[in-house]
Amino acid sequence: MTLGDFMKQYRDEHFLSQRQFAARCGLSNGMIARLERGYGYRHDEPVVPTMASLKKIAQGMGMTLTDLLIAVDDMPISLELGDKENELSTLQESGQDIDIEIAGLILRLSPEKKKEALRFLRYFANSSDD
Repeated sequence: MTLGDFMKQYRDEHFLSQRQFAARCGLSNGMIARLERGYGYRHDEPVVPTMASLKKIAQGMGMTLTDLLIAVDDMPISLELGDKENELSTLQESGQDIDIEIAGLILRLSPEKKKEALRFLRYFANSSDD
């Protein structure tokens, strides 16, 4: 499932408009619309969310960044520095160090290794803590 499909499904299940979901996430309505479509203002321009945007979306959905990254298919993620601040530092300061490390490791894997890691994470997430 793509990020856009996942967000749309969440909005439908919670009876939220794009505007309401955007407010819940602290993002613009336009950004939510572009992410759901999967492309920017031009059809040949893919939307690449930043880690900070993904974290806001995850929080708006009541889940961790890690859970969001596991739930959606492989997607490009921008790790570039924002104009105002280093987005990774912001995530680290908010106690999301482990999410950043996991996401960074996942991004470096080949598609085959990502599938293997996903199978392991699903198994691990469903096993008991005993």
